[in-house]
Amino acid sequence: ALLYTLYAPQIFGLLWIALIVPAAFGVGMLLARLLPGLRRALARPGRMQAAVAQGARACFVELSVSATRERSGILVYVSLAERGCVVVPDAGVRARVPEKDWAEAAARIEATVTTHGLGEAGLAALCTAVAALGDVLEEPMPRAEDDIDELEDVA
Repeated sequence: ALLYTLYAPQIFGLLWIALIVPAAFGVGMLLARLLPGLRRALARPGRMQAAVAQGARACFVELSVSATRERSGILVYVSLAERGCVVVPDAGVRARVPEKDWAEAAARIEATVTTHGLGEAGLAALCTAVAALGDVLEEPMPRAEDDIDELEDVA
């Protein structure tokens, strides 16, 4: 709006420029707030992925996922606004599960959200991918006989 008011063929007074530019900014902010798809379309993919990763790390700490006996907590974080997913393992998981196996399983879960979306079919695919994570964890992290569910399942 500022460029238009400065370089348009008609002449705008300073008062009009002072009114048009903030009004255009306000309309843009309102549209971005009301239309999340517009915000996603205008944001760089790297920035959205960074926002999802930052939110995942914050939730990991806030929910005390690392407060298990063997540091075996895993957070599957799905962001509705960015339509992204990040899988955050605790230190015990990273130490015991081979990096290649973990990377493949986490990538499969994270890709499910971008591939299938967050509709009914997407959620079913996400549940299947999360359940398959059990196969990756079964050998390096066998279930102890005195195992209890130390973390709350939060949706």
